[in-house]
Amino acid sequence: MMVISMKIIDRFKKMRIICIGDMMLDKSIYGTIERISPEAPVPIVNIEKETNTPGGAANSANNIRSLGAKVSVVGVVGDDDAKDELISYFKRSEIDCSGLIIDKARPTIQKTRVFAQNNHVLRYDYEETHKISDDIADRLLSDIKRKIKTCDGVIISDYNKGINSRKFFVGVIGICNENDVPVLIDPKVDEVLLYKNATVIKPNAKEAEMISGLDVSSEEGMLNAGEKLVNDFNANILITAGERGMYLFEKGKEPFHIMTEARKVFDVTGAGDTVAATMMLAMATGCDLRRSAELANKAAAIVIASRGTTAITADELKTVEL
Repeated sequence: MMVISMKIIDRFKKMRIICIGDMMLDKSIYGTIERISPEAPVPIVNIEKETNTPGGAANSANNIRSLGAKVSVVGVVGDDDAKDELISYFKRSEIDCSGLIIDKARPTIQKTRVFAQNNHVLRYDYEETHKISDDIADRLLSDIKRKIKTCDGVIISDYNKGINSRKFFVGVIGICNENDVPVLIDPKVDEVLLYKNATVIKPNAKEAEMISGLDVSSEEGMLNAGEKLVNDFNANILITAGERGMYLFEKGKEPFHIMTEARKVFDVTGAGDTVAATMMLAMATGCDLRRSAELANKAAAIVIASRGTTAITADELKTVEL
């Protein structure tokens, strides 16, 4: 079993993945609070350090690249400093960013978190969430059509920040199906029927409950919700359920419950991106869905045992038993 897993992971570096979604820049500001402002009853943070990291779909791309695959990102950014930061990061990481389109009607999405004495004291966002125009959707689809012939898989990371227009998402899934390329969607609850006919949809338990309209707190409820989603979306469904593990619902097969592998839980930040990236890469190698989900479950256990957003490497994934 372990040898098979290592062979799958070794094939990751030969994969080419298109990562589509809402590209974001995550900025973290660290400092200390020593006094209250005389202008208003708010603390004054003396800034000591700032960091910039990829967020949203950009973090999904980072996870895929960290696991060894080649990645192309497709999405929209503004014409601003945050865009420059993201593109600089992509180029340093050898991530193809030729599929990014500048939309001057919106800023690059940026989420800034302020920490003082290790406490998260404030967050402020730059974003504009209106749907992309048909013209931009057409340009993005043209880019995907050019790249799909040499692509092994497509991942869509939807944060409901504007890229999820009906024309674009239906177009992407259609292109993937026409070219027999697997597409995995990490969803947000909005116009969920846009995801119909994807290969795999990966909601968490809360999202599965909201989309299906069924209570998933019990085992029976989870199974009913999963089967409903399979039928509603004509897709395979992977529900991540925290300490309950994962539930895989394949079309025409019995549900498959994967128990959590987590022994230590320090931080769940980014675990969903890691699951999606690992699942997508395993599928792209030709691995069956059960095996792919088991490997993704192992990857999640590694990530949540670390503090902060972490993109695991192929070497780290090889250390787990499967």
